[in-house]
Amino acid sequence: MRPLSKTTITTITSLLTTGHSYASIKAQTGASAGAITKICQDYCPEVAVSSGGRPKKLTTANILYTKCAIRTVGNIHADVIIILGSLDNIYNSMS
Repeated sequence: MRPLSKTTITTITSLLTTGHSYASIKAQTGASAGAITKICQDYCPEVAVSSGGRPKKLTTANILYTKCAIRTVGNIHADVIIILGSLDNIYNSMS
């Protein structure tokens, strides 16, 4: 990998501090994601780095609503009780 010029590093730090994504910085400067990460670590340690991953599929409100709806059903079957236990596990792992 060839070293980046001072102007490219300055441009990348400027874009990082203004909140641009790695993809947009890469498109504008031609620097690799690894180079951008290294520059971020060296020159912009105060910039928040995305933790990645996906958002939770169910919100706390969705889980509580479902649990309430299941409890209000008059005749609860064994499958429903198992589902309710699973939702309890999901809810407890979120908090």
